[in-house]
Amino acid sequence: KAHKKTIRALRKKTTARTTDTPPVPTAATPPAECEHPHARREKSRYAGEIIYVDASMHRWFGNTVTALHAAIDDATGTVVGAYFCQQETLVGYYQLLAQLLRNYGIPAAFHTDGRTVFQYKKAGVRSTPNDTPTQFTYACQTLGIAVCPSYSAQAQGKVERLFQTWQSRLPIELAMAGVSTIEEANRFMSTQFLPSFNEQFASPVHPTMSVFEEQPSEERINLTLAVLTPRTVAAGHAIA
Repeated sequence: KAHKKTIRALRKKTTARTTDTPPVPTAATPPAECEHPHARREKSRYAGEIIYVDASMHRWFGNTVTALHAAIDDATGTVVGAYFCQQETLVGYYQLLAQLLRNYGIPAAFHTDGRTVFQYKKAGVRSTPNDTPTQFTYACQTLGIAVCPSYSAQAQGKVERLFQTWQSRLPIELAMAGVSTIEEANRFMSTQFLPSFNEQFASPVHPTMSVFEEQPSEERINLTLAVLTPRTVAAGHAIA
């Protein structure tokens, strides 16, 4: 959404241009400003080409603030996963990725924010091929999924607008369903809300217009979405 200051400046500029004598157009004349102060990027052509991933801390149900992790496909607008958790953590994103793999398959790329769940480096620091990946990024590399972090809300516009819609709609839906716990909220999202929401607002994923790879086996999902910790060897002992 544009700030009020941006809208006023655009309206003032447009009014001044219409009251003056219109200039003779030339080849160097720039195109007229569009109605929207912030031009939107053209969406992807194929389903699974870009998946936007983010989480929103909000009072979704009851009096407790919880984190709702969500992933939305850029081409079709399909919400391919949603998961409630106490905080925005690796566990929530792993559950989100598991839903996506089971229901749709392996996408081509994730567009994320700059949280340390996705990368260790600070914003503005150049990455190198020798960077140590995070747990989530390593799991994506194992599956062949590119992770593309960004550092502005505008770059995540599709998932940000999704949360704006849900923050005004979803708490009412959860209250009407009598949801009071995270377990009930996740069950309600997967069985009732998401199927209805996608049927109403998303475009269907056409098989010939999709780059989703075939769903991996349950064994591969469990092995890939694991939290890896280094083993420590006591002094005087060796690993056979």
